[in-house]
Amino acid sequence: MTQSKPRSPRRGDIPLAAIRLARRRWLAVTVAAVAASCLQPGRSRTITASEPALLERITRVKSVLEVQGQVLLKDSRNQASDGRKPAPIEAKSTLEYEESFRLSDSRSGVGCSLQQFSVADLEDQIDKHTTKVSLREECRAIVKRVGQDGWVTACLDHPMTATERDLVEGPVATMFLDYLLPASRVDIGDRWELPPEITAKIFNLESVERGSLMVTLIDSDSQHGQLDVQGSIQAEVRGVKTQLRVTGKAQIDRQQNLLSWLAVLLEEERDVGEAEPGFKIQARLRIRREEIPRLSSGESLQSLLTQIEELDPKAQWLQFDSKAGAYRFVADRRWKTILDNGIDSTLKLVENNRTLAYCTITNLADMEPGRQLSMEGYQNDIQKTLGKRFGQFLEADERLSQTGLRMMRIVTLGSVEGVPVQWIHILLSNDGGRHLSLAYTMNQTSAEEFGTQEMQMAGSLEFTLRQLPTAPAEEKGKAIPQAETASSGAPADSTNK
Repeated sequence: MTQSKPRSPRRGDIPLAAIRLARRRWLAVTVAAVAASCLQPGRSRTITASEPALLERITRVKSVLEVQGQVLLKDSRNQASDGRKPAPIEAKSTLEYEESFRLSDSRSGVGCSLQQFSVADLEDQIDKHTTKVSLREECRAIVKRVGQDGWVTACLDHPMTATERDLVEGPVATMFLDYLLPASRVDIGDRWELPPEITAKIFNLESVERGSLMVTLIDSDSQHGQLDVQGSIQAEVRGVKTQLRVTGKAQIDRQQNLLSWLAVLLEEERDVGEAEPGFKIQARLRIRREEIPRLSSGESLQSLLTQIEELDPKAQWLQFDSKAGAYRFVADRRWKTILDNGIDSTLKLVENNRTLAYCTITNLADMEPGRQLSMEGYQNDIQKTLGKRFGQFLEADERLSQTGLRMMRIVTLGSVEGVPVQWIHILLSNDGGRHLSLAYTMNQTSAEEFGTQEMQMAGSLEFTLRQLPTAPAEEKGKAIPQAETASSGAPADSTNK
């Protein structure tokens, strides 16, 4: 066989070694490109949380909450029912604020925040009674602290009203929203369960007794991760049982490692409590968040940390302002208003869903300017009003209040159906002839827990300008719906009318 001679290279031929080298280069480039694409967050099907980023950050937040359902009021007069009187409710709140927060360590649920509000508005309608609330300018800077002993929400400079406090607390604590992110690397389709204590912190609950909140990574691209949030839990709020079902979506900003968007449907049924009404509602909540370098005001959370960690009890007091009764005062946040019709107001002191005392505030008929009731006359009126319930006077004193009003205070011991009861009566008056009484009623066993609550309330009470009546005659005297009707099973009060 004749061997063929090797062909002489022609112009344009590529040497075999060069082809092999080119293939190796192509393979190297391809492998490098594939590897690079796997390392880019936008191309990966995985998300890994960066825990240190959760500890301290500043965000801008907008929240819109829309509520429909029924409020369940306690109605002890209707023995044929289950004691719950339903009333329709519709409400909408809008919050816009900047929040600087610090968490003590990863996923502990312990931390504090400074929120500076630009918008904080609420409009609700309960049983045809419409209320509009806006956070006052002097209360636009709110601090929050949460630890093992629960939540504290306060304005450092001025006491908030109960409605203002409820407005800024809302159904979700935004400083904990990043806890919805995974604690470790996850792929699309992976699910993770939040610990009960973290679920409680996110939804402003005292504790989660049963159930869970599940989060699923459903999609991911270079910029965002999409989450599905589902859960059904039984929990407790201020000693009251509640059932909460959560259905929604959330979005992760992968560049900032931030939960940037949340939209959930909250279906909640809460029992009637001693302090607040129950309800059965559907609430649609939408939240948007973005990280910002600093607060617009120039303030820093760091400068307030000592104040927040050592919050004076006064910072937690609430302002009670009766427009109809034309007076206001500052008191412990455990006091709840259950009736206010301009003539009488009824409040009760509640601790852990247990009523410690009642207070009835009554506007009395004006006297001639400069004329005052004597201590002896006031004691006679009290003894006459109590009748057979009267036992003995324990204390009687007279002084000027912090607001310059004349204050007479009398402590009385007696009994109702054989049960020892203590009353504290206070009469406030000014030189213009205006008179107002406060009557406190409590079991003798609650007297020690009650302490000197009456001195704070009466001492800070001041008269405000009376408003001209605008309601139709049939509406005058009708109470604003509250947690309980006035005819509770408490020992009868002894307001000096």
